[in-house]
Amino acid sequence: HLSKRIIPHQVLTRTLTGKKTFLIPDLLRTVKGPDFNGPDIEEDVVVFGIICSKSEPKSHQPSANSKGQQQRGKYMVMALTDLKWELELFLFDSAFEKFWRLTPGTIIAILNPLFMPPPRGKADTGKFSLTLNSDADTILEIGSARDLGFCKSIKKDGKACGSWVDKRHTEFCDYHVNQSLKKTHANRMEVNTMTFGKGGVGGRKF
Repeated sequence: HLSKRIIPHQVLTRTLTGKKTFLIPDLLRTVKGPDFNGPDIEEDVVVFGIICSKSEPKSHQPSANSKGQQQRGKYMVMALTDLKWELELFLFDSAFEKFWRLTPGTIIAILNPLFMPPPRGKADTGKFSLTLNSDADTILEIGSARDLGFCKSIKKDGKACGSWVDKRHTEFCDYHVNQSLKKTHANRMEVNTMTFGKGGVGGRKF
């Protein structure tokens, strides 16, 4: 559902003709270890997702064999969601230069992303990522997601939490809902264990 459309529906339909579209749950069912390769199909792959957060621009860690070599540019990690599942998209090289300004809340279509396996030692998590390296026209901005919101809870440092939520159902993230429930439960327990007066009701013990 869109609150604002950037690409007309007819243009998007024409652009996607002959391509295979995937939502995040489709990828989670399709991309498996140990290789974590993308879908084994001949058509172009298009992945849809909502940008729900993004990192600050990051610098690559220097490697042992990088002395004297040209340093790679910055990169960024964006989190994509379908309002239930989440997947990371890494922007490297010229893809970073072109797309790093995309804002959370934007629904995007990604053409033929690469697939990056989980970090070494974490293959059992099955948490692969998408990557883009090129500034070719590999991301379409479709519009703004109507149902994406951000948690309104205030953290201890006084800043808003900002974690994404499906605002059709809640204004608060799971973490802060659980914290509120724990606090309510603790308060109830405290009330239930209180004694009224020194000797019970009317000064007499039961």
